[in-house]
Amino acid sequence: MGAALRQYAPPTSANNPLTDAEIEILAREGMEIPIEDVKVLPDGILAFKDRRVVLYIRDVRHYRNVQISDANLSKFHVANCDKLREMRSNNRFERYVVATRDSGLFQINIMSASGKFEPHERALRVCQRCLGALNWENFVERRKIKAQRSEIVNEFSLAVYFERYGKTFIAEEPKHTDQTGPINDYDPLFGMIAKTIKQKRGYRCDQCGSSLAEYKKFLHAHHINGLKYDNREENIELLCIGKHAEQAYHSQVKSTPSYRDFLRIAPTQFRNCTAKAVSKLR
Repeated sequence: MGAALRQYAPPTSANNPLTDAEIEILAREGMEIPIEDVKVLPDGILAFKDRRVVLYIRDVRHYRNVQISDANLSKFHVANCDKLREMRSNNRFERYVVATRDSGLFQINIMSASGKFEPHERALRVCQRCLGALNWENFVERRKIKAQRSEIVNEFSLAVYFERYGKTFIAEEPKHTDQTGPINDYDPLFGMIAKTIKQKRGYRCDQCGSSLAEYKKFLHAHHINGLKYDNREENIELLCIGKHAEQAYHSQVKSTPSYRDFLRIAPTQFRNCTAKAVSKLR
């Protein structure tokens, strides 16, 4: 367990698929593999070859009571949370296995009174630190209230998790080549599209909540995935110019006249906006 999980890097071959035998084992009972073969995808999720996987401890020597409560069994992991990092740094001897079962039931080996491991199928609970790492169902905010935290944990479903993220992932090559990729430029109709979305959302910044109905020039339509031609509404985030300037690769916004105008009126008109921008006036 001492080896660090590797950050994801695209493979040199087109893909690195699981064999039919590996798929069957992962779906049935879990597979013991060297921990260094588990990758961490860019979204923090764990993967083995071409599959997103669940990581859990199958053989745990201190479980000597077969009647042990399911709630006291080890938690399963779906993300590279700080608990996994802690386990690595402490060089714990327990071995993790990977699985793709989505039923919530796991094969674990419990040591009997005779000192031998015996297989059992038991329900395991999801690691709360993993839920926090993924902010599953807004877990970071809702975990402050015990009842809401328990609700999210109790209702967590691996079937829903795999449906949302997918069991397989494309780890081959970018979707487009230099010949087929569309030009990353604004659609001629973007101005009209942006105006419609702003009207629909009441001219409010999606991040700070400031109303810009009277200062429309300070409300920008930001493409979340960076593709200027992708005008799907779910890809458009409305941001006041202060928040827009804070986005990655958008520092150039700070050099515009509109941004300087915004800073002049921000302390009185946009108190909910970023303190970072307003502090520039002090």
